Amino acid sequence: MQVGNVNDFRTEDSVGQSTGLTASQVQANWAQAEQTLTDYMTSFQQRNPHLHVYNAVMHNDEARPTCILT
Repeated sequence: MQVGNVNDFRTEDSVGQSTGLTASQVQANWAQAEQTLTDYMTSFQQRNPHLHVYNAVMHNDEARPTCILT
């Protein structure tokens, strides 16, 4: 799962054009995405009692925050 797209988390796109976001907006987007994904991961088991999560990983080293539940 991911929140937003890659251009929500940087000030320039892949060809160097401005995304229209300031560094502080990018930082705020990143913080909001991390919180959203954390909330999603921590409440997943409650919402899905017949599924059992044995691994949950948040990737903050990608171009955008993502989480993987297995």
